[in-house]
Amino acid sequence: MREATELTRKRILEAATKEMLKVGYQEASMRKIAADAGVTAGALYKHFPGKKEIFEAICDDVINQLFAMQKQLLPDDLEQKTDEELLYLFRQKASVKMLAGFKEYFPILQMIVLHGNPEYYARKKAEYLEFSVSYSVRYYEELYRRGLTKKKYSINEVYMLSQAEFLALCTFLENTEHQGSMDEGSVQAYETLLRIVQIGIQIDSGMALS
Repeated sequence: MREATELTRKRILEAATKEMLKVGYQEASMRKIAADAGVTAGALYKHFPGKKEIFEAICDDVINQLFAMQKQLLPDDLEQKTDEELLYLFRQKASVKMLAGFKEYFPILQMIVLHGNPEYYARKKAEYLEFSVSYSVRYYEELYRRGLTKKKYSINEVYMLSQAEFLALCTFLENTEHQGSMDEGSVQAYETLLRIVQIGIQIDSGMALS
């Protein structure tokens, strides 16, 4: 019984993913999702109260993996890292590595940003920025404490930098919308922007980066 229930839920999510990727969250039809999944409307609503819950079930798995990768690339024990290890974190371009690891889920990321539920997008953006700002403040404070930078960034400055990086990601997703995948030219443009921001931070902070 439990296996049948899980199988039905899986079919609903698969059908909903196809429908929402095709027409977007707002235009997605619950009737069509039920028909494509081969279930009745009653069975669909037994698993999911509404379209919002289906959308979040589709997206949460991808977003949770994205956040997990972010935390994996950004170690928590900054105080125990050597100077070279700290400076490597600055060089590694975590945002680009995260995108490269999510090619398979790229259409879903596009859907969330461009054609998804605005409330869900705003909530996940806030979660992303909260972690990014909190981590970056700790990181730049540690660099400053060790004399690896000459400037100590304020929370407002770090927030603006994190917001700029997030907006760059959204622009990247928008530019590649019609391709449905990450084309080389767009990836290069995104990397160029991040490199320019990186060089700007290095110069502005007086970072001792060889």
